[in-house]
Amino acid sequence: MNRDKLKTNYILNTLYQILLLLVPIITTPYISRILGANNVGIYSYTYSIVSYFVLMATTGTTTFGHRAVAYVQNDDYKRSVIFWEIVIVRGICTIVCFTIYILYLHFLKENLVISGIQGLYLISVVFDITWFFQALEEFKKIVFRNVLVKLSGIIAIFILVNTEDDLWIYALILALTTFVGNLLIWYYLPKYLTKIHISDLDVTANIKDIILLFIPTIAIQVYTVLDKIMLGNYTSNGVENGYYEQAEKVVRMALAIITSLGTVMIPRISLLFSEKRYDLIHKYIHFSYRFTFMISIPIMFGIIGVSKNFVPVFFGQGYDKICLLLPIYSCIILFVSVSNVTGCQLLIPAKRQNIYTIAVTISAVLNFLLNIFLIPMYFSIGAAIASVIAEFAGSAFMLIYIQYRRLIPVKEVIIDSKNYWIAALIMFGLELLLSEFFKVSVTNLLLQILGGIILYCLIVIILKDSLFLELYNNFTRRIKNENKIKNY
Repeated sequence: MNRDKLKTNYILNTLYQILLLLVPIITTPYISRILGANNVGIYSYTYSIVSYFVLMATTGTTTFGHRAVAYVQNDDYKRSVIFWEIVIVRGICTIVCFTIYILYLHFLKENLVISGIQGLYLISVVFDITWFFQALEEFKKIVFRNVLVKLSGIIAIFILVNTEDDLWIYALILALTTFVGNLLIWYYLPKYLTKIHISDLDVTANIKDIILLFIPTIAIQVYTVLDKIMLGNYTSNGVENGYYEQAEKVVRMALAIITSLGTVMIPRISLLFSEKRYDLIHKYIHFSYRFTFMISIPIMFGIIGVSKNFVPVFFGQGYDKICLLLPIYSCIILFVSVSNVTGCQLLIPAKRQNIYTIAVTISAVLNFLLNIFLIPMYFSIGAAIASVIAEFAGSAFMLIYIQYRRLIPVKEVIIDSKNYWIAALIMFGLELLLSEFFKVSVTNLLLQILGGIILYCLIVIILKDSLFLELYNNFTRRIKNENKIKNY
């Protein structure tokens, strides 16, 4: 088992997630000012609609592909057969969904141009084979492709999006970068496939597993997209959706860094399950929990602590409500992070996706019911509260299950996270104090964030947290070794 490859993949994927983090940081302040809250809301609403069609087109093939290819990643022929079976399923589903989407556009009375442009995301599904390279733990190809495409998109946005009337250009740039990015990765594909006999393809063989993995995907999409659609239906314009979109964007940026570990771990854990190496699985999952707590807890408290100064600096005028919305929605960070480890890294590779399905279904139903009551009264605030409660319910259900089945000692994992709670709460106190005394400015915001990070790290070191010290020592050791090589 190549542990160095696992570390390299995590570093690469994290660097890419940081790029994803930087893209909105760079573009959001500009876009929020140029397009305005209403146009941002229109984009959010139309994108949420096409997301459902994309969801139906991909079915459960992404998650199934991660697991199925990882199980046979050392067998060239079998992985080639699985690859083409999944591509064919995706192609058929995309054709059906695109046909239905065209019919939807035919009856649409407003935002027709933006909705039509969003259809490019649906076409892109056929060409998206990122799941294949992730399953093979070949992250270099994915990172290189996405970095190139994302940087091109940033440049295009700043050059071409200049007025409120440029919403269609903004939507087209985002959709095209996704489409082109999916095409580029096919260049690397021939190296990883071999010729197969058409008679060996059985498209229907994996339908049951794909559908079983599709159900939780639908449920997740419900409470990540449905709230925006309900906000759009309950409000007369896109402003509330714009507030919610921007708050969610900040939180999702933070989650991208945390959940990047899951993307790397899923194929590795799946391979270990195929080899029945349960001791190593336990070790990896326990590490994932501790690492997730170490990152997610301070990020959650950090966002809440700086939100008062962050919102006016980041979004500009007209987004004051996000100062109330962001602290509420930030609580979802911890619960999503826990769900990612429990569901995606443990239950799905272990082929216990039925438990994962039940958990996300509970979250989806609860989110829908809470939205019905809370959105009409509190609009975007109500949607945020509903999402947080729903995500907590789903993650709690999965933790109770794995504790009951003794898959992972949950109590031990929670106890191991105490250092991060202590350090994060002290950091949170500092952030609140600085928010009261600092004037709103980019410099003060950066000082506030940097001060919080330094304080958190110092406290964790003082508490002698074994995981943090191990990671720190490995990092400094690698730096020293690289310096020795250069000097030599």
